[in-house]
Amino acid sequence: MNIMVINQSWGIQTNIFETNIINLAVNFLVIGHQAEESIKQQEKQYQIQISTDLQRLQEFQKSTINYQRKKIQKQISRKIIDFALQKVEKKLRLNQSVQKSINIWSIEQLQKF
Repeated sequence: MNIMVINQSWGIQTNIFETNIINLAVNFLVIGHQAEESIKQQEKQYQIQISTDLQRLQEFQKSTINYQRKKIQKQISRKIIDFALQKVEKKLRLNQSVQKSINIWSIEQLQKF
């Protein structure tokens, strides 16, 4: 009878050991699956974030290009206006000089009479 009790005892111990191994394997599989799902979700979130960041970057790039274009157009307009004003001033000075010369000549001609 003692041998039978020992055999049953070892049998119970073996069953508990096998059950523990099976539980560990199942837990390992569950944890592995959860980790895989977590990684997939993280990848999706990264892709969404990358897409959002890229869209913002493109909008900022367009905005910067438009700002620079307007700035350059403004500078060109200023230079054109400055150049035109210089030409007008130069012509006015010439006209005033010519007018002054004509006036002096006219006065001299009148004095001769």
